[in-house]
Amino acid sequence: MNKVNPTGHTRDIAVFLQSIYVRGFHGEQIRHAKEAVGLGVENSKLSKQQLNTLAKYLNKLDQPYQIQGVDFSRAQISLLMNARTAGYPIEFETFGPYLTDYLQYEGNMHASHLIPEDSIGLSLAGVMRRFFPSARLISLYDEYNVQKGTVHRSEELTHFTRWHKENFRASLLALLQYAAIVPEDAVDGKDYLLIPESSRVPDADHLVTQLESRGFIFRRGDEIVFVNEDAENPLYQRVILRTKQGRWLCEALDAANFLKPENQKITHLVVLPDYMKAQQDKVWEILRTLNIPRAHYHNIFYNPTMLPQTAVRIVTEVFETAETFLADKDSIYSPESL
Repeated sequence: MNKVNPTGHTRDIAVFLQSIYVRGFHGEQIRHAKEAVGLGVENSKLSKQQLNTLAKYLNKLDQPYQIQGVDFSRAQISLLMNARTAGYPIEFETFGPYLTDYLQYEGNMHASHLIPEDSIGLSLAGVMRRFFPSARLISLYDEYNVQKGTVHRSEELTHFTRWHKENFRASLLALLQYAAIVPEDAVDGKDYLLIPESSRVPDADHLVTQLESRGFIFRRGDEIVFVNEDAENPLYQRVILRTKQGRWLCEALDAANFLKPENQKITHLVVLPDYMKAQQDKVWEILRTLNIPRAHYHNIFYNPTMLPQTAVRIVTEVFETAETFLADKDSIYSPESL
């Protein structure tokens, strides 16, 4: 086998990729972490102090997989690249804007006034299109929530007008076409998917029905909580899906997007700002109970204050190095083996 001989910063990435290649899945890392902090392999009701200790330890373990503001700790780069080589279906999501950020422009997005994290997301969509040219782009855009992330407070949802929503969707597609991420002749629903968050509400009900039949749901009034004492990560044994005020949270709406059986055969790469990391860990806890293979769900996170060109440079360099590093690996990925 010919060895990679990178220089400078790329040498560090090669070591990083090699570590990921032999590291195993994040679930294995959590099990080792639990043992290291004296929690044992089996889950039980943990004290707040024990959970804090575990959280700090896991954050420390993630640090080697973070490069200048980009966090690869939830991505198995080797599996992504080998899925591409083997011709398995791939979907990527990097750009999921919120309508509330563009109300001052009547819902119209334009490259000149994108908020910083959306500039990064759009730029990284271009990177993903380069490395995964046949993959389907997904944009789960939000015209449902007033605030981003997981917000439990009882503020009223903004009732966006139909006109705002139509402007928002049209400008989103125009941006993706202008950036050559979605070709002009691409077919919505086949070559790309633009999914409004509000459309997931009926699916969230269906998600809860499935989870409840398996004993994972606790209800208290309008509040709905996902409960799994055998969670891969004990930090997320309880995940609120719907608030006491009846508002669905992103954890439920995002997980509901994966209910279709074909999603078990698709490799998903979801790239988000790093403040969504805990939220994505919660989504994963739900998905694993729905039998989504762990090899099919990957996250990359970025600091939303970093420069888009820096994010592009780092992610490009990692994937370029992965191509070289894995070229000599006799490890073509197959879903049946995982």
